[in-house]
Amino acid sequence: LIAIIVCCLTFWFYWWVWVLAFLFFFFFSSRRRHTRYISVTGVQTCALPISALQALAELRDAGKIRYGGVSNLNIDQLAEMPKYPWLISYQGKYNLFNREVEDDILPFCRDNHLGFIAYQPLFKGMLTGKFKEAPTFPKGDHRRHLERFTTEFNDYQPKLAKLQDLATSAGLSLTALALALLIDQDGVAAVIPGVKTAEQAAANAAAGNIDGINLTELAAKVSEIIDG
Repeated sequence: LIAIIVCCLTFWFYWWVWVLAFLFFFFFSSRRRHTRYISVTGVQTCALPISALQALAELRDAGKIRYGGVSNLNIDQLAEMPKYPWLISYQGKYNLFNREVEDDILPFCRDNHLGFIAYQPLFKGMLTGKFKEAPTFPKGDHRRHLERFTTEFNDYQPKLAKLQDLATSAGLSLTALALALLIDQDGVAAVIPGVKTAEQAAANAAAGNIDGINLTELAAKVSEIIDG
């Protein structure tokens, strides 16, 4: 624990450590990818430390990256991003059960031309519809400690059943419905669902091939289910 804290503090205060660490991984990854730069480099953080910005600026000046992105900021922190025009993306938690970003974060990204990237779009797998009973995850799977899969599992089931019925009536899987409604939001540049199998990849990809379905109408019905 002490070692972790020391590493976090070091990365927070010393921007050159960010640079050195990035260059180390860049050297080996760029050799595999046969490229001299990375198009967009995202910083995974719950704040926007000046050290991170300095590191990204240094890497950009060196030609190692073209643009940068940040994640998990509140609206006040996010408001600082337009000062750095080379920061072009923001990554935040967004799914049918977590829609708080629609109040301020997503409109801000849209108005300031920041690509919003949604993570956990399937609510850690809950919105795939495959969990009919409380699952037992293997040791090492962090989901075994999430309340949605343990003490609150049964609380989600009535709404999940209604969402599944809605998806079926529209000729979609629950996965496709959950992803398509996010992708359809103005300002959302991408969603990043997890995938472990080819079947899951195909189910995710189906969300991008929806024609003839009124997603606005479906979104309204989903809101009634979630908020009801």
